[in-house]
Amino acid sequence: MILPVISFGQETDEGGGLVPCGNAKTPLVDNGDGTQSGGDIVNPCGINDLFKMINTIVNFMLFVLALPLAAIMFAYAGFLFMFSGVMPEQRSKAKGIFWNVFFGLVIAAAAWLIINTILSIIGFKGDWTSLNF
Repeated sequence: MILPVISFGQETDEGGGLVPCGNAKTPLVDNGDGTQSGGDIVNPCGINDLFKMINTIVNFMLFVLALPLAAIMFAYAGFLFMFSGVMPEQRSKAKGIFWNVFFGLVIAAAAWLIINTILSIIGFKGDWTSLNF
């Protein structure tokens, strides 16, 4: 429900947003004869901008969505475990939730490491791992 509030697609004064390029243009100038010049793109898109966009998406998925959701699920599993009393099915449910969340975080971290390794192999030298929210 709160996802429309958090938008990485919007353009900011710092040049952020989902696509970090192709959004700055030279000002339009009247030439005096009724024509205008200018409006050329100052920062054209390149391959590094594609990697910056991937970085923004991955950081959003891992740090804005996955970690808080995992913390909530760990707390829920702990609540179930602590208040299970003599009901073994509640304890097994809590343990199942805990291990599923743990393995989900491990898979997410492994995916990040795989992307980082692939980008290093193909020679990308940018700062795709920086946390710019």
